[in-house]
Amino acid sequence: MSLVSSPIKISTTKLNHINEVFCQALENFNRIKGNFEFRINNPLEPQPIFGLMQKESGFSDEQMYKTFNMGMGFFIICRKNDADKILQIAKEGKIVGEVRKSNKTVTVLEKNNKKISFEGY
Repeated sequence: MSLVSSPIKISTTKLNHINEVFCQALENFNRIKGNFEFRINNPLEPQPIFGLMQKESGFSDEQMYKTFNMGMGFFIICRKNDADKILQIAKEGKIVGEVRKSNKTVTVLEKNNKKISFEGY
């Protein structure tokens, strides 16, 4: 399955899950029932405000992604073969990762050759 992040209009494509990410940032994926690894290996570029907030706060990348959604506030989990249909509607969206079976539920962000794991909720 693919993770698509974007502002989006509803379509007739079958969606497996829609997830809004506000408080608790990417940990919100861990609310989804089952044993999954949500791997975000192609994140959206954060808006400039997040760079300013990071500079002023002195937060590390890990602290920023564990506190804020970093501009990835809306995700759609869909089958890989449905992702292109969704992206035709969500013109500003992109595939940011994938969903894998796992022995526990965890979200992993890969950025700048680092892995940041989010466990629990």
